[in-house]
Amino acid sequence: MKAANHAYARAGVPALRVIEAWNAEENTPMRAVNAALGFQPVDRWPVFQF
Repeated sequence: MKAANHAYARAGVPALRVIEAWNAEENTPMRAVNAALGFQPVDRWPVFQF
């Protein structure tokens, strides 16, 4: 689904060069999907929950 969505975005906006995605650090399966699609970590946002 994510790969199809990105292909659609690139087809609709040929000048598109960056797609930003984020997910929880502990969401290992989604991080694996992002890595397989070529995403690279560029930032971390710590979140504290009480």
